[in-house]
Amino acid sequence: MVKGWDIAVKGSGSAYRARQLIADLEALKADILDFAPLNVDSRYLKRNRIRIFPFKRSEEGNEYFIKKGRKRYICLNASVLKKRYWAALQFLVHGIAHSFCHLRDEIGEEAFCEWVAYSIVKDYAEKKGQDFAHRILKSIMRVSSPAYKAFYRAAKRLESKDPNYLICLNNKAKHRKIRKSREKQIISRALKTKRHRDLEELDSKIPELEKGFRKLK
Repeated sequence: MVKGWDIAVKGSGSAYRARQLIADLEALKADILDFAPLNVDSRYLKRNRIRIFPFKRSEEGNEYFIKKGRKRYICLNASVLKKRYWAALQFLVHGIAHSFCHLRDEIGEEAFCEWVAYSIVKDYAEKKGQDFAHRILKSIMRVSSPAYKAFYRAAKRLESKDPNYLICLNNKAKHRKIRKSREKQIISRALKTKRHRDLEELDSKIPELEKGFRKLK
């Protein structure tokens, strides 16, 4: 496996970019851990099982995080990886953030993961220049759904008033020092609306995520 990451692909043409993705993920490992609770380490991150395959056309999203027993899977649409590399990287970091997010309100969880992913990818892209990073963020936004754009803007509002607010909120949720209703209230106020589009759901039953995949070595 590539540098200890459990990553497997299905379909043609995904292996080369998947290796590039994991090389970048390895470079971002320390940055990801900065957003995670203290009990999360590199080995925890690498126990996530990353699966890259073509999603059904009826599938609304391009990434999802699921648990099967004690196994954690981050699924990424191979089509996005082929066409929009930086968006695929953002989606993958978003999925990894789910693995250490303890917020019980679903919208709060998505807002947290969007904040983590955009923050990390933005800083990474800025190493190639501010203009480059600006173009990359705009291109990712074009792929993102309206609901997830709203979640990211809500997270930015919270962070602009109190840096590391979402990290602290996640830690409070982990140790059950905040009520779920309070979590929901905080995010709803940041969204500036009481109504929002329903979150995307899997088109059908969870697919087989082991058989038929080729693990990268």
